[in-house]
Amino acid sequence: MSDARGLRASLLTALLTAGMAFSMLLLFVVGALGPFLVHELHLTRSELGALVAAAFGVATLLSLVSGQVVDLVGGRTALVWLLGLVALNLVVLSIAPTAWHVYKEHRAAIHTTIKKRLGQKK
Repeated sequence: MSDARGLRASLLTALLTAGMAFSMLLLFVVGALGPFLVHELHLTRSELGALVAAAFGVATLLSLVSGQVVDLVGGRTALVWLLGLVALNLVVLSIAPTAWHVYKEHRAAIHTTIKKRLGQKK
């Protein structure tokens, strides 16, 4: 009986450790792959800095409410959602070059439209 309990505790520890590691993976992937992102996506250093800052900013904001979410839905459900969202983020990151190139090609038109709309509100 104690062997089963020890195995269960070990599996739970491994699962929780994986959950913590994967939740931080996207943040560190963006930072570690910075030079490759700059080269492949033709980003400026400022754009890369904004990307990394946005990733950490979102993580900071989500950290403020994550404890309350876990209390509401339960630890197991929250861990499943966490792993699912990390997987979704990694998929989005893998297809991002296509979306980024579309943005880069139409950046001038997008900025003009944003400026016009902001100008209308003033």
